Amino acid sequence: MKAVGIICEYNPFHKGHKYQMEEAKKLSGCDAVVCALSGSMVQRGEVSVLDKWERAKTALENGADLVIELPAYYVLQSADRFAFGGVEALVKSNLVAAISFGSESADGEGIKNCAKLLSDESGEFKSAISKFTEEGFSYPFAMKKAMDTVYPQYSLFLENPNDMLGVCYVSAMLKLGKNLDVFPVKRFGADHNSEVAEKGFASSSYIRKLLSEKGDISSFVPYSSFGATYSLRNIESFILGYFLTASEKKLSNVPGIEHGFENRLIACAKKARNLDEFYSLCTSKRYTLSRVKRTVLACIMGMEKGMECDYIRVLGMTDKGAALLKQAKDKTELAFVTKTADFKASENSIFKYDILATDIASLACDVESGRESGKDFYKSPVKI
Repeated sequence: MKAVGIICEYNPFHKGHKYQMEEAKKLSGCDAVVCALSGSMVQRGEVSVLDKWERAKTALENGADLVIELPAYYVLQSADRFAFGGVEALVKSNLVAAISFGSESADGEGIKNCAKLLSDESGEFKSAISKFTEEGFSYPFAMKKAMDTVYPQYSLFLENPNDMLGVCYVSAMLKLGKNLDVFPVKRFGADHNSEVAEKGFASSSYIRKLLSEKGDISSFVPYSSFGATYSLRNIESFILGYFLTASEKKLSNVPGIEHGFENRLIACAKKARNLDEFYSLCTSKRYTLSRVKRTVLACIMGMEKGMECDYIRVLGMTDKGAALLKQAKDKTELAFVTKTADFKASENSIFKYDILATDIASLACDVESGRESGKDFYKSPVKI
């Protein structure tokens, strides 16, 4: 049995995601879909609007066969590290024969060629990136300016969010020495961050906005009900309070922190009256809003640089997914975890951050009954 892998957030899952899974299977000729799903926190630097088990369940009900967790350690870093974490989980588990992703261009060859340039740690392109970052630009903007300067024919692939992630996925495969087939799926309907619906499809951003306004999302999602929702607004005092007591030394070892950023976070927390103002004060030409938000969450979880992943956390499966796990059991480079209490993580493992991410996200639940900690220890993988 062959499976295609999809790195995703499903924050929340919608009809466009279902379409992508269907197309991924058609294009790849695979029998099954494996999703590497961000857990309790997402790459935009927020808690996921629905919990990870509910999002896994919805994915399984709409075309996925196995859902594994993309570790919080990677989720709360830059796009290239997010991509690396997802690809690492998919290829080291030996679960998939191919990878698919949404794409504005659907130009697989162009994306591969751009990724090769990105993976080359020497040469004119990397020098150009260094030049622009030294001038104070954020890394994504510096990367785009470098591509404009050195290889303008590939610049388009760094302009659109899905194409750029596709480039990062292929680049991660090259770094890991893997050469899986790649199948970009042409994005259909609303754009990535669009706040309007198009052709019956809506972006996750628009659906989250509707959820926050208690609006009707039923025409954009393939499910009729969902559980409690989560928002950092419920714990903004906790977040601000953390930085009022944090030490510069401890923050300096957090992924995403470069020299001086720790001082900026502490200073801005002392001035801010709420979370939005804190983010705004921290944001600059060098530090984008998304980077600030991701790093803030990484700080309050006490993440440290140089940690490693030694596991594949299973969030849910169908019968076909269970067969995939059995098929890969003797070939995987990482341990499959289906029961948290039974896993003996290494001293340098990032596993503890997934548990802490869920506990912090629980505090951000909109209903008090959902705020208990320890969910990773009593919630079993979803089975469909």
